[in-house]
Amino acid sequence: MEHMKGCHLKRFFPALAWGVSCIFFLLVIFFICYEYVDYRSLCNIGLVEDGIDELHDKLLFVGVGALACLFVIACVGLVWTLRKSKVRPLKAESMDAALQLLHIDKFRGCVIYSHKSFDASPRVLLFLEKLMQKEEHTLSLEELGELLGKGYSDGTESCHSRLRNIKCIVHKTLRDTPFDVVRDTSGNFKLVLKEGESEGVG
Repeated sequence: MEHMKGCHLKRFFPALAWGVSCIFFLLVIFFICYEYVDYRSLCNIGLVEDGIDELHDKLLFVGVGALACLFVIACVGLVWTLRKSKVRPLKAESMDAALQLLHIDKFRGCVIYSHKSFDASPRVLLFLEKLMQKEEHTLSLEELGELLGKGYSDGTESCHSRLRNIKCIVHKTLRDTPFDVVRDTSGNFKLVLKEGESEGVG
């Protein structure tokens, strides 16, 4: 789960403003339509002259039409702002450049990439930290067993289940970063840049 900080909340202010505008315009339209019913009842009993009544109708239709247009614009602005503020993986030119922005905070129990942080279990933090420290960012099953316990490298069915489980958890943890963890042909775990992020990797 991403921790929302004050600096990140600022990007949601435009969406909030558009949302408030949508509600405001909609309420005004409903209010005018509601009051128009009372206005028509006054016209029916002859308290308002026909000429003035016709002029008021035209002004009312123009006003409601303008408010409806503003409401549509506000809705479009809200949708556009929400899409723009959606968290996307930050691009990196190379593995080394991306790793400079990736940090493991065991005290807070989270993975930090750039200005975003993601909760993770101690096991996942230990796993990622080891991958970052390795020269090729690759962890063999034997090393994984030494790190997390022999249950991850004994070749049993429960071992395979644990391996699939930790790979799935790490994948979800890194979903909003340029990183992912894959298994090579030898079954080793490797920290890589996601497809489309690795053009600058030499």
